[in-house]
Amino acid sequence: MNIGLFADCYRPTQSGVVTAIVQLKAGLERRGHRVVVMTVATPPYVEDDAAVYRFRSIPFSQDNAWRLGSFASGGSNRIAERERLDLIHTHTEFGLGWAGRRAAHALRLPWIHTAHTLYEEYRHYLFFGRWLPRAGGAALSVLVSERL
Repeated sequence: MNIGLFADCYRPTQSGVVTAIVQLKAGLERRGHRVVVMTVATPPYVEDDAAVYRFRSIPFSQDNAWRLGSFASGGSNRIAERERLDLIHTHTEFGLGWAGRRAAHALRLPWIHTAHTLYEEYRHYLFFGRWLPRAGGAALSVLVSERL
């Protein structure tokens, strides 16, 4: 099976989400699946894995480690078609997640999503997070997931 993983974070960034995606990719490949990752460009990092496609991105946090991918639906659709993906698995509710969801819809592919973040617990990362009550963070999680 050819599987596309869409994420707004991947190597060289270090996080629990990146670790989960790296382990998922390795596990699927050990079982004989072909895995393609579509993720953000993280300058000055240069990708050496031909199965990883990087899209323009902008910094999302002050430390520049977290980035937000562009809404690359046209490019990701073409890559998904060229790579003959059988399934799309998104790992973000933002840029590349939206692109993955649109690619699945456009190409009539099965789509699954893994939500890795409870926004009510991580609202301090948001620029307005100090003023967002816990219930607001929970509402944000629901809103973002429904929009995907």
